[in-house]
Amino acid sequence: MKKKKRNVVMSVGGSSILMIFIVLALVTFAVLSMVTSAADEKLAERNKNSIYARYAVDAEAELTLAKVGAVVASYTADIDLDFASWVKNGLADLPVTAEHTVDGGLSISYTVGEIDGWQARVTLSVDGGYNGDIRGGIRSWQLIFADKSVGDDGGYEFIID
Repeated sequence: MKKKKRNVVMSVGGSSILMIFIVLALVTFAVLSMVTSAADEKLAERNKNSIYARYAVDAEAELTLAKVGAVVASYTADIDLDFASWVKNGLADLPVTAEHTVDGGLSISYTVGEIDGWQARVTLSVDGGYNGDIRGGIRSWQLIFADKSVGDDGGYEFIID
């Protein structure tokens, strides 16, 4: 009897195709990971810049408040002018608005900043019974982000009280 020869065929096509798909999937995930990482880095940088701008505006508002406090503290009872007129004259060089109130005091407001869209709006009231703490008169302290580039209506405002 004759022995039949069998040809053994190695089937490598299926495993090669599987390997190609695995490599393509890994390359795709690697590219997606790099794109996501770059987007996250840009977002973190914008967030950092926004935080710096917000704190810079807040510091500018604090500096203006300190100057207002110095003017208010400089009033003494032996001055010929009344308290409100004295303080209003002293605030002439600062970017503030001072209005007389019915009780003889002042309502002082100012807006400072405009750093990367951030502003600070401060409103305070002071009167002749000033006790040395200008912070006690603060009525409103707002940090405002105004994005003028969004929308057709001139943008939006985001306010932090």
